[in-house]
Amino acid sequence: MSPSNGHESHLLLTLSVTGSRTRGQRGFAMPDRDEFSRRPRAFKALGAMFERMVGGAAPDLGAVENALRKLVASSGGIPSLKPVIETLHADRQADLFGSLDEIGALERIRDVVTSQGGGKLDKILERSAAAAVLTGRIDVPEIIASTLESAVSHFVLEARGGVIPMLAARGIQASSDKLLRPIRPVMQRAAQELAQRPSARLLRLRSAPNPVDIHADLRGVHP
Repeated sequence: MSPSNGHESHLLLTLSVTGSRTRGQRGFAMPDRDEFSRRPRAFKALGAMFERMVGGAAPDLGAVENALRKLVASSGGIPSLKPVIETLHADRQADLFGSLDEIGALERIRDVVTSQGGGKLDKILERSAAAAVLTGRIDVPEIIASTLESAVSHFVLEARGGVIPMLAARGIQASSDKLLRPIRPVMQRAAQELAQRPSARLLRLRSAPNPVDIHADLRGVHP
């Protein structure tokens, strides 16, 4: 979800205001990006894959799937996802009838996340859901995919010692958006699964079958 510059300024201002207007409640802060400084093997493999991609290699979708499974498992799933989805459905109905109170919607999302404990992925979901409300794009699978992308960017790509700082130290410029673009289909499959199983603590994320190439011979090799 990429709001225009004007809408982005409105979004950031609104997040700031709503995040601080109620005493005792936290705002839409991202979790500490160094929580995963001791990254498990799946994240290290993902980081190595991104570095190879900068050199022109194709993404290793298996490494992406393993990292997403580890991310969701290490967070105990996304505990607030089911009630956030229910809140978003109500907000979408209100939006269709032109009666959506954006500030109230943001506060409901924050309250739901806070009541569920506010884990690592919950905090990022909260921000993604808030952005969706403010941009008028309340699409649950898209919000979940945005949450997963933001988590990978936050913890693997931009973390201290992560891929982008390491590349920058070698004089190589890279952006999260460019690195994430080739693996978005995997993020979308994971998002679809979590939309259907919002209480899941583990991702099944079965690998997509290889497409059939009608021009290949019986050995699967191009003539």
